[in-house]
Amino acid sequence: MAGWNPWAAAGRRPTLDIWFDDVPEGATWHRVDGRDHITIDARATRRERSALLTHELIHLERGVGHPWATPATMQREEAIVRRETARRLVPPAELAAFAAGRAEVEPITAALVADEFDVPEPVAQEALDALSASLRGARSPSR
Repeated sequence: MAGWNPWAAAGRRPTLDIWFDDVPEGATWHRVDGRDHITIDARATRRERSALLTHELIHLERGVGHPWATPATMQREEAIVRRETARRLVPPAELAAFAAGRAEVEPITAALVADEFDVPEPVAQEALDALSASLRGARSPSR
């Protein structure tokens, strides 16, 4: 299964430069003189690089980041961006279909989803949490 391709999306942005360097927080995005710059930790694995790039591209799309945003805004923004990263890389409909087809064979874990969708486990867990929340919401009685 394959979700959204961040490398293809990045390639469609002529004003984007991607760099690899020592980035303790994983990746950063900033805009200078009309150009966007994403720096990804060179030590990150292939899976991590794709997830980090997706995360930073979503920040770029939303236009919210340091130094313009306050710490409180960034805390909310990070939660939004983590959810959207999971949604793009592990599309909810594909995850639901995968889970339905495998649930009787074995427990659906973040590790299993990470392998199936080729994403890091934290992204897989975020996608599973979103699926679980949507299923709980679907079962709630209407008011």
